Amino acid sequence: MIKALQRRFIFTAMISLLVLLIILIAGITTISYIMMEHSANDTLEMLSSVPAQPAVPLDQRDERLPAFGYQIAPDGPNALNYFTVLINAEGQITATDIHLPQTVSEEEISVYAEAALAQQNERGKIASYKYLSTTLENGGTQIVFLDNSIQAQTLLNVLIISGVVALGCMALMFIIVLIISKRAIRPIAENIAKQRRFVTDAGHEIKTPLAIIMANTDALELHLGESKWSRNIRGQSIRLNGLMKNLLTLARFDEDIASLPMEEIDLSSLFHDCLAAFNEIIERRQLTVIAEIAPAIKCSGNRESLIQLLTILLDNATKYANTGGDITVSLNAKNNKTIWKIQNTCETLPGVQPSTLFDRFYRSDAARTQKNGGYGIGLSIAQAIVAMHQGKIEAFYIDPASICFQVEI
Repeated sequence: MIKALQRRFIFTAMISLLVLLIILIAGITTISYIMMEHSANDTLEMLSSVPAQPAVPLDQRDERLPAFGYQIAPDGPNALNYFTVLINAEGQITATDIHLPQTVSEEEISVYAEAALAQQNERGKIASYKYLSTTLENGGTQIVFLDNSIQAQTLLNVLIISGVVALGCMALMFIIVLIISKRAIRPIAENIAKQRRFVTDAGHEIKTPLAIIMANTDALELHLGESKWSRNIRGQSIRLNGLMKNLLTLARFDEDIASLPMEEIDLSSLFHDCLAAFNEIIERRQLTVIAEIAPAIKCSGNRESLIQLLTILLDNATKYANTGGDITVSLNAKNNKTIWKIQNTCETLPGVQPSTLFDRFYRSDAARTQKNGGYGIGLSIAQAIVAMHQGKIEAFYIDPASICFQVEI
């Protein structure tokens, strides 16, 4: 149980960090993308306001002196990868202003210009270019295309670097959490151990006075005869003894699974044997049992614990089924799991969520449970046994008035 708590602590911490990193990376990427779009739009506005002119030859461009071993690029429009297309009122290209022409051909310029005109938008995107279209005084159109691939690549690099940094943080955080997890859960582990010791010690201490009460009750009945008072003392003593046994069972199942021997079990035979043990109560209450038990179903587990699990579910079904009602018991295998279903009809469904039925000391009908000898912790023990086998148990309400318990191991 302590190891499970430690794993849950580590899992929660890592999931929290992962969510935080995802939000952080998404925020950084979104802000970077918005800034990139604003920068591109501002650049297009600036370029559109500059009259188109032939590109400046490379040998005539303003170059900066090297700094820190790098050549500094020039400022101004010549530092950008863009081209401007002038189109007359008849839709014909009359002039182009190409910068860094090695990246685009005349044919591509014509294709991009026709595509921009076809979109009939002032702004848009074509391939790796953003464009801005403006109407000239002579009725023609000027379209400025700005290559945005470098900015997009920069944004992608930021995303990749952020992801790598996030993975590194996750790995480092995992190591740190793994180291401190034992210290963090130590107070909880100590409280659980104290609670377990208290239940165990109290159970063993109560056994002695219970045995004395039972012995004295027997002696009184031998001398004075049986009376309603002696019967009440005996009945409540037996009930208290059963309750303590169940509490000790819960405490035992809270221990590590490694403390119980595991073996391969023939569940099909186990189901038939357990059902046979309930024949008397089934006949007395006139219940109809529908058994759908597939043959040769096996699983690995602790035999005594699984017998107790099935006994608890069958006892619960026979105890709370309405007189003359139906009980359905099924066992199948699916996806490398064994599927148990114990379903019974009842007079009325409990007025709580099905998951509440597994709470310790929960009883939907206190008076009836007292009469039938229930303690309100049988399903808690069943849940502990299933958890010990790393399985799952659920309860379902089925209209009009049926309860189904499903176990997957």
